[in-house]
Amino acid sequence: MFITKEDLNITIRPYEIEQITDGDDTIVDMAISAAIGEMKPYLFRYDTDKIFTTSGNERHPLLVRFAVDIAVFELVSIARPDQDLENRRALYKRAIDWLKQVKNEEMPVDLPLKEEKPDDEKLAGGILSGSRTPRPNYF
Repeated sequence: MFITKEDLNITIRPYEIEQITDGDDTIVDMAISAAIGEMKPYLFRYDTDKIFTTSGNERHPLLVRFAVDIAVFELVSIARPDQDLENRRALYKRAIDWLKQVKNEEMPVDLPLKEEKPDDEKLAGGILSGSRTPRPNYF
């Protein structure tokens, strides 16, 4: 997995995660999956399969930070209202704004691009339409 429960400790303390989830790690996994799912459409120009299967020090540090911010926002949004939601919302908005800039190519980022498929592979399984060459008619 691209980010783990331990990565969330960048912005939230472990005991807070335990309080929010009541010790249920599936809630953490769902928040992490939701964060990655939310990030993928913004990174459509890049090889998201390769990006989100990396682990450890191979990961893009800023992408990890923003994935953590989005996942923690997902977790905190299910918590009690007395949690620090305004700060989390600001971090979430910052992450989404950065992703929008990457999507619009306003922010250069060092991520692997998708490989272009040859034209033959693009047409495989698709529908190809056309007609025969017109034949001149003489009367």
